[in-house]
Amino acid sequence: LVTRLRGGYSCTLIAYGQTGSGKTYTMFGPSGSLTESALVEAGDGVPAAWGVFPRVALELLRNSEGALHASAVEVYNNVAYDLLDGNRQLQLSAGRQSDVAAVFSGHAEGEGGAATGLNGKHPRACSC
Repeated sequence: LVTRLRGGYSCTLIAYGQTGSGKTYTMFGPSGSLTESALVEAGDGVPAAWGVFPRVALELLRNSEGALHASAVEVYNNVAYDLLDGNRQLQLSAGRQSDVAAVFSGHAEGEGGAATGLNGKHPRACSC
């Protein structure tokens, strides 16, 4: 992922699954782990408890020139929230709302229409 980002590609991390399955934990690590003291204790390494998103961001910030633009968005019950801005609900236009719903129901352009086995039975959630 980091190699592709450095090569000029735009990349997206997606964790998909039902509530309580560990998406946020995988992406960010356990609650309270993203601290400056954890970073200081790790020295030149990466804090062991950190999830995928902060690991990638740290690698890019330590070894790259230029700017880093990142978003962390949670989609829950077809409503998008900005995880880097106090879980603020994002306002999407009607067209964008249907795009979000289509992506997470497996009917996005170019995607197959197969059900996930949970569609219609459990709320869908995703962290990006």
